[in-house]
Order: sequence, then structure tokens, then C-alpha cells
Amino acid sequence: MSTAYLARWSGPINESDDPYNPNPPYTSPSGLPVQKHVQEVLIIPDRGNSLDNENIKQAIMSYGGVFTTYYSSSSYATAPCYSSTCTTYYYNGSNSADHAVVIVGWDDNFPASSFSPAAPDNGAFIIKNSWGTSWGVNGGYFYISYYDTLIGKNNYVFNGAEPTTNYSSIYEYDPLGWTTSLGYGNDAAWFSNIFTAVANEQVAAVSFYTASLNSSYTVYIFTNVGSNPIGGTLSGSQTGTITWPGYHTISLGTPVSISSSQNFSIAVSLTTPGYNYPIPIELPITGYSSAATASAGQSYVSSDGTNWQDITTLYTNTNVCLKAFTTQNAIQLDHIVISPSSATINAGASQAYTATGYDASNNVVGIVTSSTTFSISPDGSCTGATCSATVAGPHTVIGNDSGKTATASLQVPFPSGTIIINGGAAASKGTTVTLTLTADSASQMCVSNTTSCTAWRALAATTSWTLTPGDGTKTVYVWFRDVWGNTTATPYSASIILDTTAPTNGTVTATP
Repeated sequence: MSTAYLARWSGPINESDDPYNPNPPYTSPSGLPVQKHVQEVLIIPDRGNSLDNENIKQAIMSYGGVFTTYYSSSSYATAPCYSSTCTTYYYNGSNSADHAVVIVGWDDNFPASSFSPAAPDNGAFIIKNSWGTSWGVNGGYFYISYYDTLIGKNNYVFNGAEPTTNYSSIYEYDPLGWTTSLGYGNDAAWFSNIFTAVANEQVAAVSFYTASLNSSYTVYIFTNVGSNPIGGTLSGSQTGTITWPGYHTISLGTPVSISSSQNFSIAVSLTTPGYNYPIPIELPITGYSSAATASAGQSYVSSDGTNWQDITTLYTNTNVCLKAFTTQNAIQLDHIVISPSSATINAGASQAYTATGYDASNNVVGIVTSSTTFSISPDGSCTGATCSATVAGPHTVIGNDSGKTATASLQVPFPSGTIIINGGAAASKGTTVTLTLTADSASQMCVSNTTSCTAWRALAATTSWTLTPGDGTKTVYVWFRDVWGNTTATPYSASIILDTTAPTNGTVTATP
């Protein structure tokens, strides 16, 4: 619940604006200014036993204090460690945790005898409490034994608190957060949200939840999307691995430009090792997230990234937990570059292009493919960012975004091939030979004993051919042509010696 509150940018606020009040009614004023945008909340796994403390220690060293819970008592007034002089605490019962604190350090050699009752062995966490600076030791701190039965569970690190100017907008359908998960019987799955842009912006980051250590992901951003979450133009992607479970924001190396009122989607392929429910969802739960709402056409799930299902057909008022963060297009576009800068395709095939925008200092503004118009010369056509041509030879692809142009070269090769006579034999004793032919992108061939082509026929891998009469070296020529009429400019050829005359005047010498 606290993670959802922070992730939707409802907080945090200054404590001075809403002072801590331990007495009912537990209400807070609305409209208080948010001080930070929390973009990451890490879940540190529960301790498996009293000495399973390395994850917590590593998190403290890497990030700072770790939120955790312990059992103080059902009544603060009678709590074993409620007095202002309390400096140590050890509980070995089975009650549930009822108080939240922050682990800020540890002492492996802290004496077991310092606790009452004495702990089984040495070692303690250093705890920062929330009961004021006059409580405990050194202004609000105390020790809890490693052997306390509740400490070290429900562990969180609220990391990545950024200025509230980090992004201009947040797109989300899950303000109440991750309430349960969905899977397909294994630890890999896909999920996606389709959003409608409210302004000309750039998608700069996305966020989602992971349930396992070392979860791997690939994020895809599609623009000009219809009802299929991956049916538009793939305008960006990013792959990585996330060490800790929790809520994570992935900053895109190259932001993706979106236009006002344009539909765009974020799709995620996620693998959560050892956990067969990879998809985080917000589902109504009575008394917790019962206010959750959803509409068809917002969230989609898939087992393979190809076949998608609107999640509202599975569960009502349910969305996947996946957000997008945008920045305003405040940077002036100076020039664009289209890639690939050069390519070769067969006649009739197509080539997809990506346009990247840069400012005057050659810094990347973002992927501008969706706002770039493509054309091709001297032959061919472009549909969106995909261009094709049917005439062999060099072509120029032109991209234009608001008057900023860039070009790329596209080569369509002439049909090519090979010819072999009689399997490569040096000579033939008859005029009838077998030609073996190979060709790339051709549908017809023209075979001749001269350098002139007179008769086209369907391409064949082998064919019988008659050489011109008269002994000597014979050369056979072949041209290839594709369905678009592109013809080999220079014929391919092979030679063989025609020898139809038997040897004469031979001699035989006997050896004694």
C-alpha cells in the first residue's frame, strides 16, 4: 500500500506538513505538496533464520536504512521496550509484527547477555525508531537481537527518491498498486498497457514490479497502436536484469517521441526465476483495493508475446501494473539520422527504417520514427517507415521530420547466378551437354552459344544444351531475369573443350 502511494506520486510529504499523531482519528489533510518522486522500492527477502543476514547487510551498505517490522506488544503502554531508557530488545514468541522501524546497521558481537531474557547468542541489528530523539540511545536508536523471531521480515528499501521535476507526466492504470500476480505455469510471461498521449512528449522511462531475485526483462515501446498492443510501430526497446524484487523504474537510453492523442503501448517480456506468476496486477480486494477500476482496451497479457488477451476478459476491474513516464519535448530538433544508413534488398523486398532526432549539440532528442515521413527515389514506395523498390540499381531513401531531412542508400541488386557445364568437366566428346544453373532472385533464364540473348524460358536448376559443332573450346552464356523484369547486365559464362575426333596413328611398344 505504501509503495502504491509513493509510486503514483501521492507522496512523500514533509512531516512538518502532517505531524505524526499517535491518537485517533488517523486522518491527514489532502493537497499537501509532494516533495519527491519515488521511482524504486526494493523488497529484501525475509530472513530464513537468525543468521541469514547478508541480504540486509548488503542492502544497508548499498542503499542505506532498511524498513522492517517487529513485535513490540499489543499495547504500547505495556511494551517490553517502550520506556525511554530501552536500549535492547529480544522477543522469541509467535505473535505477529505490530511496529515498523528502520535497520541502519549491525554488530555481530553485541553480547547476548545484554538482552532480557538473554538471547541464544551474540549479534544484533541497530534500529532507528520513530518515537522521538529522547527515546532509546543516541537520539532514538536501540538494538534488536539477531535471534528475535520477527525482526528481518517485511523488508523494504525506499530508494530512488528523485526531484518532482524528473518527469512531466505519469501514465498508469494501477494507482492502488500490486495486489496479486498472474502467470501461465512458468516463470516467463508478457504484459502490456495501451495509453493515449495527452501532449507532444517523449516516453523517457517505464516502471513495473518484479517478484524474484535477478529478474530479466525486455521493454518495448510501440507507437501508432490500434487494438493490438504490439500492432503499431516498434519505436524503442531496452533489455536488462533487476537484482532485487520490488518496484522499479527503467530509464530508456533513447526516449521515444509521442504525439498528442496518439495511442502508444508499453510491452514487457519478464522472467522471474523460480516464481511462476510473473505478471503484476491490480485486482480488487475487499477492504484493501476494492476501489480498483479498469476498462477494456487498457491492459493485455500474453504467454508468448504473440497472442494477447485483454485482462478484463479474465478479471473485472483489473489492470497490469505498468507505468510510463514522459518528459516534454522542450529540446529543439536540429537534425535527424535514419538507420540503417545503407542496405541491400532483393527487388520487391522491403527495408524498415528508424529515425533518431538530435539537437544542435548532437545530443539525442529521441526516436522520431513515428513523426518522420519516408520516401524513396528513383523507384519504389514507402509505407510508414518501411520502404521497398522493384527496379535494380541504387536508390535513395529520404526521411523528413518537420523539414529536417536525412538520407540513406538502398541497393537493389541485379539477378546473379552461376553456370557449370557437365559438372565442371574439362572436355566433352559430344555436342550435347548438361548445364547446372544457380540464380539469386531470378525466375527466368536465357541460354545462348553467343553473346546475344534470343529466347527466355523458366529458370531450371539443370538443362540439356547443344554446343555448336566443330572441335575446340566452346563457351555457353546465360542471362537471368526476375519477375520485375530486372535482367543480368552482363551474361555469366562457362567453357568446355569439344573433342569429337578419336585419336589416330597410335603406336604400341612391347617391353622385353
